[in-house]
Amino acid sequence: MAEYDVFTRINEHYAKMSKGHKAIADYISEHYDQAVFMTAAKLGETLGISESTVVRFAAGIGYDGYPKFRKAACRESSTAFRKWMPNTAEAPSRRS
Repeated sequence: MAEYDVFTRINEHYAKMSKGHKAIADYISEHYDQAVFMTAAKLGETLGISESTVVRFAAGIGYDGYPKFRKAACRESSTAFRKWMPNTAEAPSRRS
């Protein structure tokens, strides 16, 4: 599958998702800043679903497992932050 953002993947698959997968997609959409840092176990616990359902969700939208999904989501989160704070890359280091 081609590289494209997490939300595009979710949107493309949403209509055919199971109830559990839709709950995960909805939570990620509404709480992205928190969800991106959760383990599969923690996300499942938060939603009252199994860890394996979370792992299957990641595979269902085209990732080779939850760790790759989370890595992509973190990368997107980082990219979005840099776009929001464009001068952060130019900020001087505090190291002496």
